[in-house]
Amino acid sequence: MPGGGLWIRGRRERADAPSPSTPVDARHELVLYDSGDTRLREEFRRIAEELAQTVSAEHDVPIVVRGTGRVDEP
Repeated sequence: MPGGGLWIRGRRERADAPSPSTPVDARHELVLYDSGDTRLREEFRRIAEELAQTVSAEHDVPIVVRGTGRVDEP
């Protein structure tokens, strides 16, 4: 499956840092998942939610999970 997966976008990350076409949000960290492939969307979402819960619990940072809607992101 080319291009599918998960990404973490930090709120302190450079605005031009390579990641899916979702901009940095200074209010919270982002866990992004490829929601463009309908066969894997639910699995990616589940893994992204688990990752976000673990990181949030361990580091006390606000995290939002969001689908990218694309399968061709790096």
